[in-house]
Amino acid sequence: MNCTEAQVLLAAHRDLNNDDVVTAELDAHLEQCASCRQVLANYSLIGEQVRSLPALEPPPDMYSKLMQALAVEHSQFIQRSASVQLPPPEFLKPYMREHAQSSSKADPLAAFSSADTGPLPVIKAVHKKRRHSSLGQFAAIGIAAVFFIALMMGGITSLLLAAHDHIATSQQLAIHSPTNVAEASYTTSTLYKNVVSAVADRTSIYYTAYGDDSNTGWMLEQLDRATKISRPLLAQASTSPLIVLGSANGWLVWLQFDEPKFSKLGVIPSHTSRSLTRTWSLHYLSLVPDQVKGSPVLNQPMTLRSGTFDQNATASWIHTPIQGIWFIQNTLLVAMVDENGVSHLVRYPLGKNNDFKATEIAKTNAEHIITSPTANSDGSQIYWAEEWRSDDANLHSNIWTRQVLEVRIPSNNRVVRHKTTVKQLFLEDGMSFTP
Repeated sequence: MNCTEAQVLLAAHRDLNNDDVVTAELDAHLEQCASCRQVLANYSLIGEQVRSLPALEPPPDMYSKLMQALAVEHSQFIQRSASVQLPPPEFLKPYMREHAQSSSKADPLAAFSSADTGPLPVIKAVHKKRRHSSLGQFAAIGIAAVFFIALMMGGITSLLLAAHDHIATSQQLAIHSPTNVAEASYTTSTLYKNVVSAVADRTSIYYTAYGDDSNTGWMLEQLDRATKISRPLLAQASTSPLIVLGSANGWLVWLQFDEPKFSKLGVIPSHTSRSLTRTWSLHYLSLVPDQVKGSPVLNQPMTLRSGTFDQNATASWIHTPIQGIWFIQNTLLVAMVDENGVSHLVRYPLGKNNDFKATEIAKTNAEHIITSPTANSDGSQIYWAEEWRSDDANLHSNIWTRQVLEVRIPSNNRVVRHKTTVKQLFLEDGMSFTP
């Protein structure tokens, strides 16, 4: 069975649950073909989304409104064709009576003309003598005065309203400043007084700092937020800058970024250019101390990855090899740039006794950078941004996702659950930078 035949069967997999159709060949093909499993996952995802849509139901008053509209139309038809009297259907008679009652209330003349009355008596008109008005000159003057006062009051009221509107529109809108984040100052005693980076949890602040002229080393320290006491987390100071990147799930991760080295790249005599290269290494430390004979023992830092960062080989707006990290239980998502300027998204295990193997999630071509990785708690849904610069020098970005889906495959009158991995664009507008 080839891919075309398998995808035709997958498109109609709901009709395969009978004894006449044998799906053994389809099952065998799915076990070997990743593209067909991808197609099946997409079909299953669409089916789940369609089944999750709410049921479409008409409004409860739809039938009564329809019958009322038919009653109005039938009444107008009877009025237009007075010579032909067609009795209304039985189901329409109650609504015809309601329409007749409502129309009679709305039109008094029609109600009077259609009322069941007897013969009207003859009424003789009684001629009354016209009385001459007894208003004198003073009454006419009084009426004119009242009219003038009403006119003046109306003008004054209009002026007051106009003035009130003018004052209201001339006021500027008040802009309320947003609520500030609660600030807290911490003072501690340390040999490394120049703090460069820091992260925190509920109990501690983890920071990197370097000393003064007499102490030029770099140190990673832990500040207890309750006691305000700092303690070093490294056995000895580092000669290279340290940048703490994050802390979660009992792990602390930082970057050691060595001093830049310049190498001459000369292909033309008397004309050389400099390439800025820096070696780097990514380290992590378990914040949960080991227990040796009942007493806690500090853990030793471990190196997760090391490499070389070449400024000339990567995109012009990138100045560090690590473009973001994210903790997933005892693993770490790392977006990084290698020595050739190629961007990778890799999931690394944390700890010695970790059965998880390093897995590359995504990789880009030149001038495209992977940044800002994020994921859910178990890592079944991973998101990241892919940035690039267009010919007009504007920066663009899309959001990608990789999801592990559980699909159901019919096989021999039973359903087999199968997990498949789908990697696709999540937002493709070119303006989405952080998932």
